[in-house]
Amino acid sequence: MTASVSSRLRRVAASPSLFAYVDQGQVSIGNLVTQLLLARRLSPDDYGTFILLFGAMLIGRSLHAAVVTYPLSVWGATATDEQAGRHAADSLVATLWWSVPAAAIMAVLGLAVGHPELIPLGAAALAVSMLQETCRRMLFARLRFRAALGGDAISYLGQALALGIVLRSTSSLQAVLATMAVTSGLAFAVQLVQVRPARASMAQAWRRDAMRFGGWMLATNIVQPLTLQLAPWLLAAFDGKAATASYQAIATLLGVSNPVMAASSNLVVPIAARAATEGIDRVRHLVMRVGLLNLALLAPVFGVMLIVPTWLLELAYGTESPYAGLGSEMRLLTLTYLVILVLNVLGNFFVGVGRSRVTFAAQVVGAVVSLTLGPVLIATIGVAGACLTLGASSAVQVLWLGRVYRSDEIGPTAPDSPSLPDDPPRS
Repeated sequence: MTASVSSRLRRVAASPSLFAYVDQGQVSIGNLVTQLLLARRLSPDDYGTFILLFGAMLIGRSLHAAVVTYPLSVWGATATDEQAGRHAADSLVATLWWSVPAAAIMAVLGLAVGHPELIPLGAAALAVSMLQETCRRMLFARLRFRAALGGDAISYLGQALALGIVLRSTSSLQAVLATMAVTSGLAFAVQLVQVRPARASMAQAWRRDAMRFGGWMLATNIVQPLTLQLAPWLLAAFDGKAATASYQAIATLLGVSNPVMAASSNLVVPIAARAATEGIDRVRHLVMRVGLLNLALLAPVFGVMLIVPTWLLELAYGTESPYAGLGSEMRLLTLTYLVILVLNVLGNFFVGVGRSRVTFAAQVVGAVVSLTLGPVLIATIGVAGACLTLGASSAVQVLWLGRVYRSDEIGPTAPDSPSLPDDPPRS
């Protein structure tokens, strides 16, 4: 009995999935602490400004994810070690190329919030974070989650620690962005050594093939801000940046679900990408197990948030905080996150099997719901309206993807990776 238990523990300790959850745990803890520090140390208006700028960074990173890290995740999962090194090199060059339009998005939205002085540092922090994300995704594609722990600790836990020190002496948004840039840069240096990229010999061809491969994902991520980023901007327009800060204060606490959802993404995409070799039925079974594990891990957390939301808000922000009275809104957003939990698994399943067109269609339907309901609900009931809008949009997407998932339309159709110099010729 003892030997059997010991053997099982050793298998768990050696499992890539364990380190996937550990890595995402530290990433999300770092993000959570960072947001709590910013919410407590910045004025609601400055915090709202940061959230809008951070939203611009998320848009840039989502476009980069579609045409760089998504193809890299799929191609890297089935590449040889030598091919993986060339994928890493070409993807890093592509990341530098995509940092230019990402900086343009940052500039436009930086001007929109009335803080042009933040644009250079924001663009720098965004570019370095994209380079680091490219390296960590290459590690993930090779199921090297354990290797990613050190760099991610610097980028996320280190960022929270550095901000805790910086914010004791200044509440400058420039200092916040500079700190983010430095910690991401240090993490990038560490993970670049771990990835060991080869010489970039086919960067232009890689970028072209990645653009074709991730075309539907790119379209999806262009539409996605209408469901995820619309609410903060509408709140700022109708009720001011402090309302945006209130919405984010709730979302920050629900961010404790991020390690589970992110680790789920990192597991589901490579699993689904193997459908062509392992069979669609086995892949469905494995994906379902990941989904049930997610629910088991998050059910107690979500239960507490539904039962005592005001207590959690007071614990996080203080009894005198303007965010302490948002208990009802937190319940609404918690129910929404239960729907997003399902959406996360379904969406990444279709991404992994190369059916990004399905996720794009679902995203369009969700965007229509957001554009239709969002302005009315947010103008009428503010933060609660933003929570309801996100919930309705997510529910519609789950219904759309669930219909296709249950049908016979699914098949592993992920495009081939780009031809590398010593790849065998394709028939």
